[in-house]
Formats: sequence, structure tokens, C-alpha cells
Amino acid sequence: MEKQDLKTNFIPIGICKVLEDKEIGNDVLLVSPIESFPGSTGMMVADTQTIDVKGKDSTGKEYGAKTNTDNVMKATWLKWGTQRISSPDMRRKMRVMVYRYADTDEYYWEDMGLDSHLMRLETVVWGINNNPDGNGTSTVSPQNMHTIEFSSHTKQLTLRTSKAQGEPTAYVLQLNLGGGAVTLADDLGNVLSLDSTEAIWHLQNTFGSFFTMDKNNILAYAAELINLETKLVNVTAETVQIKANLFSGDISQLFHVKTPQANFTGNVTVGQISTGYDNNGSGMISKGNMRIEGTLVVTGDANITGKITCAGVDSSQNVNAPNI
Repeated sequence: MEKQDLKTNFIPIGICKVLEDKEIGNDVLLVSPIESFPGSTGMMVADTQTIDVKGKDSTGKEYGAKTNTDNVMKATWLKWGTQRISSPDMRRKMRVMVYRYADTDEYYWEDMGLDSHLMRLETVVWGINNNPDGNGTSTVSPQNMHTIEFSSHTKQLTLRTSKAQGEPTAYVLQLNLGGGAVTLADDLGNVLSLDSTEAIWHLQNTFGSFFTMDKNNILAYAAELINLETKLVNVTAETVQIKANLFSGDISQLFHVKTPQANFTGNVTVGQISTGYDNNGSGMISKGNMRIEGTLVVTGDANITGKITCAGVDSSQNVNAPNI
């Protein structure tokens, strides 16, 4: 079998310099060659032009100028099969390798990595395909790719996932470096966020339940139930306020409250009260009228300094009543 030389239609023009900063999201550069490879003679026509160039210098200050140059051309970024989606944000005076496709006026460029010291703000997007279509009929898009974007232009790092293979949800993880915030969210409405500058943590699900730590405040909400289960719960506060239609507890052994004063507004119903009162101030004092429905059993002495009105008195022992 006779050996054949493999040839490509991408013909190298040579090293070119970038004449103006590349626009974000645009893959086209305005370039001019600074040297040519052997054999490229005749592929370019010398044509002296005056062009306007603009951009920002290393300090971020905008500039505009006119320059005379030969062999000015527009070249499109050549990816060479990389998983990088966005083209490098080339700047004026950086060097690139330029190719020409066959004998057309289509020119392509690639970064040579020779002038990284001139690079400034960048937006870099990488992606991997998540498209299960074996026929290859679907176009590549953010809907069927997992992507990571690094942008010093927007001061953000963003990770996005796709649902092209039937994943139940898509996620977005974003670090807002300029605002000092991090957010993790899905397309169902579940969110976890941190605002570092404002000291706020926020967690919320698709049903509207949330937990928020906002500086010195903690807020929580659930439409149906908040359940806490542990061996010990300690609460230390200046004021505890409870608003509810029903407040109940099932305490199997002991309910103990130590307080110098307790005020109840409304009716209080108890099964049994066990207490004692003495001159030292311990016991129970009832001020106002007291009505007892049922039998009152007193074991011990009863000191009554007022009148007793009753239907009758039954006693198993003597009744001492000197004035009767």
C-alpha cells in the first residue's frame, strides 16, 4: 500500500498581535501578523489601514487610539476540541497563533500562552456534555451540559448542572465573591445561602419552611410541626413569650416551677393542689372569694379569723364554743 501524506486545510499564517481587547462573550479578535511561516507567501495581501483601537489599560483606565497597520484581519477562536466553552479574554499586544482555512478568508486564532503577564480580568467557562442522545441530533446548550464558570469580571464562581439524563433536579452553586455570599439552589425552590458580610444564614425548602440566623436573631417556620427530642433542654432568657390556642404537656413525674410570683388570668383547673403555708411565707395564699364545689377535707388545724356561714356542723368530737 502506497504511503500517503496527511494534509490539513488549516494553514498556519504565523504569530499575530492582538490589536484591541476582546469583548466578553465574543470569540473574534482583530489581529495583525508580526511574522509569517515559510510557504505562506501570497495568502495575505498587504493593505495599510488606519484603525481605531480601544480598551482598558493595566490600571483599568479606558483608552482609545488610532494605529496604522498592515494585514489586519478578523480571526475566530479555534477551540481544538477542548472542553473550554469560552474563549480566552485576550488583550491588546498579546500574541496568538493564526490559521487560515484553505484558500478562504476564514481566519482562526489560538492562545500561545506567551503573554500571560498582560492578561487581566477573565471569564472562563468549562463544560462537560450530559446529552444521552446517541444519534447526535441535539445541539450543545446549557440545558444538556454541566458547566463551571469562573469570572473575575463579575466576581463570581458558578457551578450549574443539567437534567438531560432525567435527573430529578438541577442545581446552581454560586460564590458571589464581590458581595461576600454563597448560594446553593435547585430548580424546585430549595435554597441554602450565606451572606458573610451581613452574617445571615438562610435555609428554605420548597414548602416554605425556613430557618434563618440573622446576626443576633434566629427565625424558624414550619406550617405543621417542629419536633425536638433530646435528654435535656435548657432555656435561659429574660422573657419567654408563648402564643397558642392550646398549651399542653404530658409530664410523667414532676413539674417544678420556682418563682417569687405567678399570675394567672382566667380559669385554672387542677386535679389536686398540695401545699403548705406558715409564718415564714411559704405555702399558698388565696385573696378574694374562693368557691369549692365538693368535699373539703382538712387534716390539721384550721385558723379562721372571720365568720363562718354554713347549713350545719357535724363533728365526731366535742365542739368548743364558749360564746354559744
